[in-house]
Amino acid sequence: MKVLITGANGFIGTHLCRDLSEAHHIFALTRSGDLTSTDLSSINADLSAEFSVEELPAEIDVVLHLAQSRQFREFPSGVVDTLSVNTLSTARLLNYALESGCKQFIFASTGSVYSPRDGLLNESMPVEPSNSYAISKYAAELVANCYCQKMKVLNLRIFFPYGPGQDKMFIPNLVHSINAGKPVMISGDSYGLAFCPLYISDLSNIIAKSIEGQIAGTLNLGGNERITLIDAANLIANYLGVPANIEHNLEGKPVSILSDNSLIEKALDTKVTHTVFADGIKKTIDSILG
Repeated sequence: MKVLITGANGFIGTHLCRDLSEAHHIFALTRSGDLTSTDLSSINADLSAEFSVEELPAEIDVVLHLAQSRQFREFPSGVVDTLSVNTLSTARLLNYALESGCKQFIFASTGSVYSPRDGLLNESMPVEPSNSYAISKYAAELVANCYCQKMKVLNLRIFFPYGPGQDKMFIPNLVHSINAGKPVMISGDSYGLAFCPLYISDLSNIIAKSIEGQIAGTLNLGGNERITLIDAANLIANYLGVPANIEHNLEGKPVSILSDNSLIEKALDTKVTHTVFADGIKKTIDSILG
């Protein structure tokens, strides 16, 4: 199939371009056009501004919209760029998809649309996006859902992706902090944040199966292993051979952000493949620190 991947030189996009190119013809859209692979059809477009669909293939089978604003952390200065890339470009790409005969549109959303709570987060729970990034992603989901009668639309709410090649996100930031001897703040007097890290190869595998099965809906996707912040810090410190500088904020309350993968596993009739965090974090640290 012909697959258009936006954000193709990002962390997730780089891995998916490589993995999916074995079975599909990949059109890789980036802002810079900086791609090293010769197995891809490269497209240069800035999704933060108006772009011409004439730059895109006339016919496409799948659109995999991974691109996100580089300014999503910058508030309020980055709000316009965040909405432009995360939301408005989604609407433009959905219209393009309709015109080009697209069979499936996959939008990379985020588990951040939920608020933390005890237990697993499932798709029937109310969403409570609390920042401009999560709001922009949820708004794009709502726009995408308007097209579900025209083609298959899959909103993937991805939780804590990590792996080699990632930078300036939760896991890499934690590695850098521990390696530099900086304190890791734990809310409460126990183990701190509970989360569900998803290794990049597991994420890539599920997206490949989602394309193969042409599934649709709004579905969670996280790792199947519950990890606490203090466990993660200790694993990282042990591998680095340094002490974990743990500090507790006794006024804070530990929270859980854990994905219930039941619906996507039912849709694909398979379990989410699972790389044990103790193994995945070693490969990630080796990539980060060279």
